[in-house]
Amino acid sequence: MAACRGGGIDITGANTHPPSPIPTTFIPTTQPVIPIATYFTQVNSSWCSFKDGDMIALQADTNKFVARCSGCIPGGVYPDSAFVHISQISGNPWAVWKVTNTGDGKLALQSDNGNYLARCNGCAPGAAYPDEAFVHVKDWHGAPYAQWTCIDGGNGKIALQSDTGKFLGRCNGCLGGGAYPDSAFVHVGTASNSPWALFTVTKIQQQGCSFNDGDSITLQADTGKYVARCNGCVPNGAYPDSAFVHVSQVSGNPWAVWKVTNTGNGKLALQADNGNYLARCNGCAPGAAYPNEAFVHVKDWHGAPYAQWTCVDNGNGKISLQSDSGEFLGRCNGCLGGGAYPDSAFVHVGTTSNSPWAQFNVDRLPAATPTPTPAPPSACTFTDGQIIGLQADTGKFLSRCNGCVTGGAYPDSAFLHVSQLSGNPWSNWKVYNTGTGKLAFQADTGKYLARCNGCAPGAAYPDEAFVHVNNWRAGAWAQFTCVDLGNGKIGLHSDTGKYMSRCNGCVKSSLPDSVTMHVSDPKQGAYAQWTVVKT
Repeated sequence: MAACRGGGIDITGANTHPPSPIPTTFIPTTQPVIPIATYFTQVNSSWCSFKDGDMIALQADTNKFVARCSGCIPGGVYPDSAFVHISQISGNPWAVWKVTNTGDGKLALQSDNGNYLARCNGCAPGAAYPDEAFVHVKDWHGAPYAQWTCIDGGNGKIALQSDTGKFLGRCNGCLGGGAYPDSAFVHVGTASNSPWALFTVTKIQQQGCSFNDGDSITLQADTGKYVARCNGCVPNGAYPDSAFVHVSQVSGNPWAVWKVTNTGNGKLALQADNGNYLARCNGCAPGAAYPNEAFVHVKDWHGAPYAQWTCVDNGNGKISLQSDSGEFLGRCNGCLGGGAYPDSAFVHVGTTSNSPWAQFNVDRLPAATPTPTPAPPSACTFTDGQIIGLQADTGKFLSRCNGCVTGGAYPDSAFLHVSQLSGNPWSNWKVYNTGTGKLAFQADTGKYLARCNGCAPGAAYPDEAFVHVNNWRAGAWAQFTCVDLGNGKIGLHSDTGKYMSRCNGCVKSSLPDSVTMHVSDPKQGAYAQWTVVKT
């Protein structure tokens, strides 16, 4: 039998693989290799010390890197195997491995496709050794063959020992018909004097995926638009809030901003402005082109792996977000019949390579400065029974309007259509202090202004202002917190946390400006600010 080169001991009993010179130069820590967001450094003095989420490359004695190789073994049991065939890391994400500490002193190495590097017995027909390295394991838990013991080999190199006790090594000519001469086998009995079983570790520092808890970020797609929460945008969707790529600017659109939480397992949770988290949702969009649509429906990411995302730095200033299914979040054009916008967000992309629709520019927004509570706000001081008018930024007054919402749940809603208070009693409001720091506004009919959820069919936002409550004590939706904005105007904070605002073209009506509760910060726009006119 012919000797197979590449192992510490060949199958004829004679070592026919002369050792290659050990590289003595490393990429210095100050030298950038990939521009913008990613750079490489030599691992520090503890060569087998890794943090969960570390991204590394394994350079063999030939100076080439261990990498995932798809379709490279004829008749292979699985499509993805491991070869030593990549000359540079830049532009080759399949040569980068994400580290997870298994908790028992071993490591799991995740490839760019989401699967883990593992020993595979009898998976390569006609191979010189029974155990070849494949990238086929979806979950390392319960799979000892996908867990590796890291051994410090000295000189800045490591060896990876499998569950059989043998080491991962470069094997030259060990696969008949293999796509490249050097494949990766688990066949080396000892790493000592076996340079083909020793690997120089290059750690990839991912600045693009480094976030602090509480960071507010935006995700800009390849179209220039932003991933954002979209309410009622998926016909018959399982949940009201889904994710679309439809917002052209961040300013004034808090639903395009995501708050980051590090989950502690190397993943991220992304919280929307409504408090829910971005998540993969299976079968939640009827008739969709793919089964997994992105919804904003998870209230707590703990125990919800579908609401946790692995951040992958693409090395071009952009990141990708990998879900628990192994697939990536991506812009999907025309994938939802009847969707409110053409580009929805799906979890459907297998690899980010050559997939710009699965790569996002990240913008970190400055931390919000808490608004101090004025004590007391003079603009918000009223006596019980005082008659006032509330003037919007258009100059028109908040007024009761009868029969003005097509198909409305109640006859009287609130619109901004009256130009003067005199002679228009439906534009005058009697103020009452609730005793809890809030206000109630009574219309000329005796009923109170209140938030009404789902009361205006086809409205752009779920909460519209109606005048339908007989007693403000009946519910928090008829009570408003007055906020002095410091510019002579006030904001009216509803029980949902959103502010009462002018909304143009947002309900089915002959009048253009209705009143909704949809703004998170009244300082974002004049349409959420009211001038009090005391009569």
